[in-house]
Amino acid sequence: MVGARNADCVAGGLCGAAYVFSCATDAHMDIKPGGCPNPVNPKSNGVVPVALAGSDVFDVNDVDVSSLVLGRSDGVGSQITPATKNNGRLHASIEDVATPLEGTDCDCHERGGDGIDDLMIKFSTPEMSRAFELDALRPGSTVELVLRGSLQDGTTFVATDCIVIPGTDRDSSSLRGKDKSK
Repeated sequence: MVGARNADCVAGGLCGAAYVFSCATDAHMDIKPGGCPNPVNPKSNGVVPVALAGSDVFDVNDVDVSSLVLGRSDGVGSQITPATKNNGRLHASIEDVATPLEGTDCDCHERGGDGIDDLMIKFSTPEMSRAFELDALRPGSTVELVLRGSLQDGTTFVATDCIVIPGTDRDSSSLRGKDKSK
C-alpha cells in the first residue's frame, strides 16, 4: 500500500489517496520430485506428480488450489487443472518432497525434501498429452511447463520446470551437463 498526500486535492482541502498493489510471487515447481530429468510418456494412462516447493518466503498452505493451471511456457496447446480422485476431490496434499531449485531454464536436481511443506499435486498424463500436444514431439524433446496460481489473498505466482519425452538415448541429452546437485 502506498499513500499519496494531497492527491486529487482541491486548493486548500485536506485530502490524499492510498493505492494498493499486488505483486507476483516467485515460486518453484519440481516435476517428479527427487528425479532428474523428468520423463513423461505421452502414451501413459497415469498421473504426473508435481510439487510446488515451499520455502521460508512461500507458504504452500496459503495456495488457493482451485486457482492452479498448468501449461506449456511457449503457449502451445491449452492449460489443464489438477487431476481429481474418484471422490471428485483434487489430487493434492501437503508433504515435504522437494527442495526449491535456484537455477535457470531446465536445470534440475535430485534432492528430496528440505524440511519445509510442499504442495504435492497430480496431473493426468493423457490430459497433459492432449493439451500440450506431446504426441507431436520427437523422443528426447524437452518441454518447459509453467504452473500458475494464486494465494488466498489474491497474490499470483508462477513456477516452471521441464519434462523430457522418453524414447531413445537422447532422453537426457538435452539435460546433459546440467548440475544435478543443485
